[in-house]
Amino acid sequence: MLPCELRWEYAVGLGCDGAWLVVPPSGGIRRAHSVSPEVRSTKTKDSQADCTIVRPAYQFGSFAKNKLFERHGMMIRWRWVACLFWTSWIVAALCGRTGMAWAAQPDRPNVILIMTDDQGYGDMGAHGNPVLKTPNLDRLYSQAIRMTDFHVDPTCSPTRSALLSGRYSTKTGVWHTICGRSLMAADELTLAEIFKANGYATGMYGKWHLGDAYPLRPQDQGFDDVVCHGGGGVGQTPDYFDNDYFDDTYWRNGQTEKFEGYCTDVWFREATRFISQHQDEPFFVYLATNAPHGPYLVDEKYRQPYDQQDRNTSRFFGMIANIDENVGRLRSFLKENNLDQNTLFIFMTDNGTAQGEGVFNADMRGKKGSEYDGGHRVPCFFYWPNGQLTEAVEMSIRCQLTLICVRRW
Repeated sequence: MLPCELRWEYAVGLGCDGAWLVVPPSGGIRRAHSVSPEVRSTKTKDSQADCTIVRPAYQFGSFAKNKLFERHGMMIRWRWVACLFWTSWIVAALCGRTGMAWAAQPDRPNVILIMTDDQGYGDMGAHGNPVLKTPNLDRLYSQAIRMTDFHVDPTCSPTRSALLSGRYSTKTGVWHTICGRSLMAADELTLAEIFKANGYATGMYGKWHLGDAYPLRPQDQGFDDVVCHGGGGVGQTPDYFDNDYFDDTYWRNGQTEKFEGYCTDVWFREATRFISQHQDEPFFVYLATNAPHGPYLVDEKYRQPYDQQDRNTSRFFGMIANIDENVGRLRSFLKENNLDQNTLFIFMTDNGTAQGEGVFNADMRGKKGSEYDGGHRVPCFFYWPNGQLTEAVEMSIRCQLTLICVRRW
């Protein structure tokens, strides 16, 4: 049984071990390990009320593709996604730590998920880096719930497929970044599809790297508004001709368009535009920067403070400094528009550092692509004032992204 109560009229928990979860109408969840697939309802020992028994669609939790559940021969549509978390026991731990009553939240929270590319656990000031200055990320660190032992895949496409599907990356068809190994199966149910089906406006900005052709593009996988580059990085073969991070041509909803400015600035600017247009309705923004992935290109004003480092490292740190500036600008925008209190703001990265390990690697062995901790232990912060996810709490939990909490219509 989960260590905290879920108080919705109907709740669905997705068991990491493939167990059935029994969901009484009055709330609470109990496991039933020996329930045949044919069974769909039963009686609890302590109540005459019918219960719903739901088995996860996959071992690591997902919803049926049509986003409907079965109860007593009827299909129930779930109205909204309250927030995305990792496993049922992590949600329980967060609830228990904050004393939060989930059902008491009256408004659907907005969700902003930022994931940078190739920025490792040690590539920020708050984690102990003695050289790199990241004041805005450090401020978020000081305010947020933070996962101190959070692990992803050691390279980017697998992490992205696991993040968006809630499944092991290999089960989505993704286990590498090139040669067709980065193409997520078209029938995977994504976070964006679930948010969209439950009334959210959905936007994706930056790096997709899960397929550049129909039906694998972000606009085919649940995103209403998309601005992205091609392939796994700006300037790569699937990207537009002659892109070099500055004043590039990207794809807006499948059509090429020339943009002004540095790539990271474009992604944050477009995300801010989308939020501004949808601030009167719930929204989900997936903002996945290509920086600080190589090639290491950035304006000199960001690089110069790190001149004492070698050429690549100084530019790598400069790219992260630019990301930090954009994070601060976005958070200021949210506050100015009274959106900061009911927005779940998540920051994470896709794998270990690609360049910063020579300066600081938090006493870890390995880097991007490695099986050691330096290859897959990354930062992960949650900040949501209305959800009481604001205390600077460290949670040392090794986890996989697997669960979305839902509320009934």
